[in-house]
Amino acid sequence: MKKVLILGGAGFIGSHLCLKLVEKGYNVSVLDSLNKQVHGEEYTNSFLYQMIQGKVDLHIAKMQDEKLLLALLRENDIVVHLASETGTAQSMYRVKQYTEVNIGSISTLLDTLINNQTGIKKVFLASSRAVYGEGRYQNEHGQAIFPNIRNKGDLENGQFDLLSKENRKRLTMRPNTENCQINPISVYGFSKYAQEQLLKITAQTYGIDFCVLRFQNVFGPGQSLLNSYTGVLNVFASRAILNKPLDIFEDGKGIRDFIYIDDAVDATVLAIENEQSSNETFNVGTGVGTTILDAALSISKCLDKEVICNISGHYRYGDIRHSLADIGAISDVLGFMPKYSFEKGLQLFIKWVQSQDVRDESSDLIFNENLKKGVLRIKNK
Repeated sequence: MKKVLILGGAGFIGSHLCLKLVEKGYNVSVLDSLNKQVHGEEYTNSFLYQMIQGKVDLHIAKMQDEKLLLALLRENDIVVHLASETGTAQSMYRVKQYTEVNIGSISTLLDTLINNQTGIKKVFLASSRAVYGEGRYQNEHGQAIFPNIRNKGDLENGQFDLLSKENRKRLTMRPNTENCQINPISVYGFSKYAQEQLLKITAQTYGIDFCVLRFQNVFGPGQSLLNSYTGVLNVFASRAILNKPLDIFEDGKGIRDFIYIDDAVDATVLAIENEQSSNETFNVGTGVGTTILDAALSISKCLDKEVICNISGHYRYGDIRHSLADIGAISDVLGFMPKYSFEKGLQLFIKWVQSQDVRDESSDLIFNENLKKGVLRIKNK
């Protein structure tokens, strides 16, 4: 199968995937709306747009253009769905936008597939770590626990770790496997799991092969510096270069599984090229956790400059405490092993950020917007 349609292919992961597939000899088509939040007011100046322009069959349109979508589905063998709104905090007060775009896009794709003759043999869905919510923990007796949303009273009192309901002892975080309990605590996480379920139900009914890839925190060159909702590393890097202090929420000890973009793309290509990925769900991460504070300090080290790190104690509803992937399944089935450590990937990312014209960044505006909407809570207020 050498003809691939990537929905949302001009985005961060999509653009890198395009280049990798073209390099391997695939014919790649892209359908993307070139969202202003990601690409800016003039998309032709966008780094991501320039990455793929002239190298793929690019169609600038929304998923609702079903006539165009059908034509593209008839011309390709497989489709990769990356067309989603991203951002946990923003999703909490733009409920309609996130559900209409994320659930609507996969619904439109599936409806078009099952009601028309197309050439599509397999559907790949980019899902998210957010579907697990707080994820898997272990109590003092070694029993698996899947906590619900953190207690608001605990958060207000600066107790950010998850505690046992029985004795209020701290629970121990464990990596999430693909068969862990699903319990999203954000609108974004819910919308991604809804995408998964719609795909699985439809695919099983109509005999369509599929593969779900649950990406962890992907970072690297090309990550939108305009969009502060795309990840903490681009916010920290931009602020550090502009000599702004880094506002670290909670106590800075929350853990994330940061995966470099080249590794995330390699995992996706392995899934595309291996028939054993059919009708499976895989975590795409490194299995190695990094605290938010350590990530901030690493950026300071990469820049070789003192960066003020302010552990604020602020917190946001919808944010999870820890996230770490168990990558045993994707390793065993597809042979995936990440090549980049967090430190190596961060060095490459920071080098790229330094090459960009970083004159301003929007995290202060988003901070105030989150505060106004009631998603962000200020310590002791």
